[in-house]
Amino acid sequence: MKSVRWGLNHQRAPQVVLGIFCLILLVIAVMHPGHGVESTDIRTYVQMIAGVARHGLPYWDNGPIDQYEELVVPWGVPARGHLWGVYAPLYAYAAAPAFLLGSLRGVSAFTFATLVPIALVTYLLARRFVENVWYAVLAAVLTIISTPILAKAVEMSGYPLAILSSVGGTYLAVSAILAENGAIGRSVGARSFGSGFAWGCAVASHAACFPMALASLAAFGVLGRRALGLRPVALAGAGFAVALAPVSLLNRIRFQSLSPLSYGPIPWRGFDLNPVIHQNVSDQLKFAKPVLVVLAIAVVIAVVLHKRPRVAAGGALAAIGAALLVSPLARERAFVYAQVLYGYVVDMTLLEMGGLYRRAPDGVGQMYLGWAVRATLQCTPLVILAPLFISAMRRGGRDARARHAAWIVLLPAAALYAAMCLRANMGMMDSVGLPWVYLRYTLPALPMLVVASVVVVERARLRLWDAGIAIVIATGVGYCFCEASETSFGKRVLLVIVPLAVAFVALVAGIRALRSERGAAPALRPFIAAAIAMGVAGGLGQELRSAIFVKRGVDAWLDAFDGVAPARFAVFGPGGLPDTLWTTTVTHDVRYAMIFNNPYEEIRRMRPILEHWRSEGRPVFMVWDTDTPPTPWPDVAIERVQSVDHLFTVRFVD
Repeated sequence: MKSVRWGLNHQRAPQVVLGIFCLILLVIAVMHPGHGVESTDIRTYVQMIAGVARHGLPYWDNGPIDQYEELVVPWGVPARGHLWGVYAPLYAYAAAPAFLLGSLRGVSAFTFATLVPIALVTYLLARRFVENVWYAVLAAVLTIISTPILAKAVEMSGYPLAILSSVGGTYLAVSAILAENGAIGRSVGARSFGSGFAWGCAVASHAACFPMALASLAAFGVLGRRALGLRPVALAGAGFAVALAPVSLLNRIRFQSLSPLSYGPIPWRGFDLNPVIHQNVSDQLKFAKPVLVVLAIAVVIAVVLHKRPRVAAGGALAAIGAALLVSPLARERAFVYAQVLYGYVVDMTLLEMGGLYRRAPDGVGQMYLGWAVRATLQCTPLVILAPLFISAMRRGGRDARARHAAWIVLLPAAALYAAMCLRANMGMMDSVGLPWVYLRYTLPALPMLVVASVVVVERARLRLWDAGIAIVIATGVGYCFCEASETSFGKRVLLVIVPLAVAFVALVAGIRALRSERGAAPALRPFIAAAIAMGVAGGLGQELRSAIFVKRGVDAWLDAFDGVAPARFAVFGPGGLPDTLWTTTVTHDVRYAMIFNNPYEEIRRMRPILEHWRSEGRPVFMVWDTDTPPTPWPDVAIERVQSVDHLFTVRFVD
């Protein structure tokens, strides 16, 4: 049976397939009806977008914030009489034209449409490494449909733009390294500058991309200097600085800080006791100090014995083991880091996360609000092959520059996961970023990991039969994900255990494939196909389905509220419950407040704010998650709005 080269090796055929795929994404983007927000994060993004569209800066107003602290809500930093969104600002500026053209539906369409350039740039990146162009198309398609990236694009957030910038920066760096000798000069200089600029845009889209950017620039600095000289390296650094300079200036305005990474002064409103106050380099390094000392000792031993690699490796490992045995604190911290890394990469079931997270009674799956939360390999089992990428380049007879380019693909992804592990100082739940269904912080690394994995898949020489197996598995498992309840033991086995089992057998198949000229053994090839299929089934049947489920719910709630809300009003409520209804702040004249910690006590302190809103002639609504909200004032009536869940009117009796 023919391999998946299929004889369709014309350049135009795979490009037509990719074009059709991108066209489908564009059609979905145009038809995407989303306009509500799912969380405080998304609410902040849309308020920043509206601020840029109206004022040119990502701020909004909420009345006399200097008089009433309840008007300063989470993720809004008070400065210069306004509330400023804490997030990296590039997405707000990029989405502002879409907001002006089509309000929040326009923003949703723009965000989802960002998947198209992500797919195209991923295709271009893969073309630098694969021999058969069909595998480049496979990498582009799998990046979208077999990872949570597709689901995240349903929301209005900066992640798709950060992902695009990250893969763009990687592609341009790889293109510079692999430039033909005749292209050395302005072309390489432009690619180098563009790579640095793209990585700066990634950081300006989401601060989580900063360790990736540093790793990419460092790798390009070391490897690029050998291949290209110093000038392209300097241009890459210049591009990075140019992209981040406006962010530094903006942060000086909103946070009184020139750091392009600043999220504003912490603690934010309502976060005095939240672990997020320890989300800084100083606290993270203090927590890591015992482990860093152990690693430093191991590095010194390895350097001293570098002329004898095996002895150096053995000595370093022995030193680490001895140090961990001697130091209980180092052992404890190392165990915490190992747990966090395991949670990000493999599975979160065994983690004691607390809060609203609960391990399933039968021990299969970490549950959050009735949904199983999955790690990277559970969502996209195929990326277990990514570490074999360097070996694939070496065994494929590629030259030194190709191997250098492979490092530029992998190191940013490794840096992102390493940086996420440093969050271990915040407690397990916050360390993994309060995930729901999937891990969002690691999304920018996924295109590079998929490309690296597909290169290994090409070496495995799959057959048409294997492709058929993948289609059957993806269809069947995807159907189960869509139809079975999350409480079903069988479904959670498919979500949590089966992807890991398939991934580890696929890893064996990948290793065997790289050792043989004939590719993977016939008995093992179907497991690589199954790894692809499980990712597609999860990406479409679980992650995307969950995103659509929530989006429909918040859109329906917002539409119901919009049907009773006047053009000018005020609304308040406890915790993050009102965030969806606060979407109206970008389409109506709204004032709002949030009460924290003990709502039954804090609501009594709301009376001055209610009087202020009353003096402005604003009808007041209250959002409450129980049947009977408190009524602490005899002259105020709180009445349910029958047509809108959790909504009440606040009416002065006199």
